[in-house]
Amino acid sequence: RRHPLLQPGVGVGEGPHVRGRELERPRRRGEARRRVQLLRRERPRALALSWCSLSDSEKVVSEAERSGYLLNSLFVALIADGEYSGAVGGYLRSLSTAFLNDSKETLRAVAPDGSASFGYLLMAGEFSRGDSRIRHGAPAASEQVRTICSRFARRGLAALESVENSFPTRVWLLDRWDEVRLRAYLHGEVSQLSVAPR
Repeated sequence: RRHPLLQPGVGVGEGPHVRGRELERPRRRGEARRRVQLLRRERPRALALSWCSLSDSEKVVSEAERSGYLLNSLFVALIADGEYSGAVGGYLRSLSTAFLNDSKETLRAVAPDGSASFGYLLMAGEFSRGDSRIRHGAPAASEQVRTICSRFARRGLAALESVENSFPTRVWLLDRWDEVRLRAYLHGEVSQLSVAPR
């Protein structure tokens, strides 16, 4: 029996990147548009997307909604900047679609060692084909995601203490030490990684 992610009809993506058994990853300009076209053409029954609050989070979810997908659950992790330097932070702050926070409270939480310039949100959504208007009276999922991001940008860590949406939302804090432990767990012990001398 195949793993569920290898079954036809499941799309897995990162950023607005979409990967899957029958969905190819476009590699040139207009990638996001072509990915959405692939989704509309292939119509997998389930979709898993991941993105961060430095991208256009609302647009990622609204494109999925426009393509006929319903956000069933959302996973959010607050993390410290890593590959982004302080120089990039100024540029990111100038973008209306990038949401980050550099309050003292947030920085203490994500980088107790003082190594972070800002914190941002990693997000992953689990979608299924369906009518996004099914939640009567609730704002669109894309609007709810934008609210999470904009509140985080204004209030930092405090904005994540109680997130209420019309879909299940789970929030975690991943500080620098959690990140080191996670990397160690994923990559294994040093003795397993070392190469025997010749």
